[in-house]
Amino acid sequence: MLIGYPWDIREVRTPGRGARRAPMLNAVEHTTLSGAVRTTARRMTRRRWNVSLPWLTEVEADWIRFLAERLDGPGPIVMIEPATRNFLGARQSLGRGAAADYSPTAGTLAPQPDRSLLWTHTAGASLRWVNRVWARWPAAPDMQVTFTHAAAGLSSGITWFSRAGVNLGSTASSTATITATAPAGVCWMTPYALATGAGSTTVPRACLNYGPTADLAVPGEHVGAFGITNADDLLEVLPSKSATLELVEY
Repeated sequence: MLIGYPWDIREVRTPGRGARRAPMLNAVEHTTLSGAVRTTARRMTRRRWNVSLPWLTEVEADWIRFLAERLDGPGPIVMIEPATRNFLGARQSLGRGAAADYSPTAGTLAPQPDRSLLWTHTAGASLRWVNRVWARWPAAPDMQVTFTHAAAGLSSGITWFSRAGVNLGSTASSTATITATAPAGVCWMTPYALATGAGSTTVPRACLNYGPTADLAVPGEHVGAFGITNADDLLEVLPSKSATLELVEY
């Protein structure tokens, strides 16, 4: 897996087993005098991870300690692991996000009765997917990224940015799916759909994945923006160590 600050993401071996993901559903049960039971809960849930990382190298163990002690700032840190296959937000991936989940370069977004959004656009306008934590998605040089969407007639692309937010150019595709490799100097990226003509388009389902594939059938889980709340080391045969982490999503 990859873990670190968005401007310094490093590889740590992925646990073969023992990673526990528990969404914090915040569900509250209500029982009426008649005995009827109902529950209420937030729609936007966060995840709590409990991860065991056995037999880390000395370099990997030092990096985990660096993050746990927040030596480069309070965070949040990013974790990119293979269990997540769609790094967009949950409703955002279904085309049911709020207007703040998207940023059109031109045109307007209008909520519809079925909770979808209608994008009215001019020719050459693009619709960008917005990260609710950092505004853009973390990326690192030579990282492979795939983005796809379900809107007919719209092409796709990824715009790359430096840590300071300088636009480093875009990688575009003539189809709804793009797989690209991040260039040198990259820290952030923004996926987008491009309209070649004027008209109205319903904001589509979409998938953003760190890797060579993307599947529209997979609901989004969002890129992990976490704080480490508990971390401990188990000294193995030195210099190897094992670590246990508890991470809570922002």
